[in-house]
Amino acid sequence: MKKTLIFNQDENTKRRKSLILKEKWKLKEFREKMLCNRKPFSVERRKKISDIIKQKWREEGYKKKTLDAIRENYKKRKLNAGLNPNLNYIQNLIMFKQLGISAPKIRQFPEVHKEKLRGKKKKKKKIKKSYKENWRNIYDSILDKNEFRNPIPYLGSIDHLSVSINI
Repeated sequence: MKKTLIFNQDENTKRRKSLILKEKWKLKEFREKMLCNRKPFSVERRKKISDIIKQKWREEGYKKKTLDAIRENYKKRKLNAGLNPNLNYIQNLIMFKQLGISAPKIRQFPEVHKEKLRGKKKKKKKIKKSYKENWRNIYDSILDKNEFRNPIPYLGSIDHLSVSINI
């Protein structure tokens, strides 16, 4: 919230700028100037740009380079749209080879094909028990067995030991 107030200025400044702009918009010269600046370039500049591009297209190197880039872009778009989900990876490879297009990488294939190629099924995530729940289960199992009531032979008597349970 503070960042937006700093960036957007306070309300008084906004109101003051708004009033100034409203007054300026009442002037015909200001309106015409603002509306003609909305276009990126003037008519003369657009004509100059058009002439420069026409001259470049007459050069064979530029023309070939640009057309190759357009073709590559078209092939890529066509490739992504033309994947056949009913075919496996090898069948798609053969199909693309016949068309003269480079085959897509495996990562572009649908998930079904990825799973078939890897031969793996998705593993289910194990549900992790919380730390407290694990210790509750340990204490419950110990208390159920009555291990603290009966003496352990190698310790002798454990009457002096105590276990605290905070549940």
